[in-house]
Amino acid sequence: MSSIKEIKKSLLNNIWTLPIGATAALLSGLISEVAPLVLPHISKSVALKLCLLFLLVCLALTAYIFYLRSCVRIKPKFGVYWDKELNPYCPSCKSLLCINEDLVIYCLCCNREMPLVSDKLITLKEARKLLRN
Repeated sequence: MSSIKEIKKSLLNNIWTLPIGATAALLSGLISEVAPLVLPHISKSVALKLCLLFLLVCLALTAYIFYLRSCVRIKPKFGVYWDKELNPYCPSCKSLLCINEDLVIYCLCCNREMPLVSDKLITLKEARKLLRN
């Protein structure tokens, strides 16, 4: 893959960081203006509880982000789904497909064969080659 394609892919994958960063900057600016007005009127125990709540929300969001990054992302092509490592997945149940001794792609959960179809029937090797390009 050329470096320009890699840069475009990286920008598209990380485009969501711009609105999140802008929102965080606006919130921090808002908090810095509002906090000196509000904090003298709140008891220390309430302020401590608010800080702990904010910390818990931040930890929960961080855990959720890590969870989303660990999820397998699959895309359809040739009648089945594919992940980044070019492993085939069943279009019905989304489970990983097996390859039997005759090099036929087979779903153990659905108990059926999955033909790879482009304009014609293609092999697993041909499909992976086409997906790499």
